[in-house]
Parts: sequence; structure tokens; C-alpha cells
Amino acid sequence: MPERELEAHPAALIAQLVRERKFCAAARLYAAETGADLIESKLAIDRIAHRHGFAPISGCASYFLLLLVFVGTGTWMLAEVVLRLL
Repeated sequence: MPERELEAHPAALIAQLVRERKFCAAARLYAAETGADLIESKLAIDRIAHRHGFAPISGCASYFLLLLVFVGTGTWMLAEVVLRLL
């Protein structure tokens, strides 16, 4: 499954995040830019990392870390909404 098309700037930023080994942030940016779901984003970032010579976190650990990022972000957004309503 090939990666979805990205504009030049987001693609460069994703590559930079991969080089810095910030795979969760790269997957989140990839999902935001392409509209891909969580699993597709993770697989695309794994392929990009492999292309750049990095071995991303493998197996269940990577999915767990990605889940923590998305749950944490959602919790923070929910807290902001609740605080604004008060």
C-alpha cells in the first residue's frame, strides 16, 4: 500500500520527525495531512522510516504508544471544551 500524496512541506516535516525518531508525532501529522486512519498512518510512517534507514518501534509497543498519543490529545481537547463551558 503506497503512502498517500503529501505536499512538499508536510513531507519534509514528516521526514524530519522520523529522523528525530518522533514516530508518534510523524504519524499524527501524516494522518492530519492525508486524512488517513491511525493504522494506515502508522504503517506509512514505518515505511518512511525504513526508507530513511531507521527501525521504528515494532509490534504492540508502537500501537500502544500511538494510542496513548491520540487518547492524551483527545483528553486534553475535552478538558479545554469543559473549561470553556464553565
